[in-house]
Amino acid sequence: MATKKKTPAKKKSTEKTRASRTLPNTSLHPLHVYSGPAKVALEKVRAICFSLPDTIEKISHGAPWFFAKKGFVAFAEDHHGDGRIAIWVRGAEGAAGMLVESDPTRFFIPPYVGPSGWVGVRLDRPKTDWSMVREIVAEGYRCAGGK
Repeated sequence: MATKKKTPAKKKSTEKTRASRTLPNTSLHPLHVYSGPAKVALEKVRAICFSLPDTIEKISHGAPWFFAKKGFVAFAEDHHGDGRIAIWVRGAEGAAGMLVESDPTRFFIPPYVGPSGWVGVRLDRPKTDWSMVREIVAEGYRCAGGK
C-alpha cells in the first residue's frame, strides 16, 4: 500500500502588511490627497499607529482614521479652514483639558469628538516632539480598547 507524501504546511504571516490594514474609501466624502508637510506628517502618524497591534486605517469623511476596537486617531489637514495639520486622539477623561491648559499652541479641543474626551495635537508647529506624539497616540489606542 502506497503512503501519501505530506506536503509541508505554509507558514502564515502574523504581521499584516500595511496595504491589508488600510481599508478602501467607502465614504461619500471625496478622498483628500496630501502633499508637502501634511504628507510627511501623515506618514509619521501611520508609522506610529501601525506599530500598535491590530490597527487598521479607514477613510472616514475623506480623511484617514486609525482603529483598534474603536477609532483612536484621526488625521486632519486644514479641517474646515482651520489652517492646522493635526491629529485628533481619543483620550482618558480629563486628559484633553490638562494638555490644552499646559500648551494651547500645541493642543486643542477638536470639533465633533472633543466633548467625548478627544484632544487635538498640532503637527505643524516647529520642533514637533514625535516621541510625545507617540505616547499620546499609544494612550488613545489603550482608551480605544487596544491590547
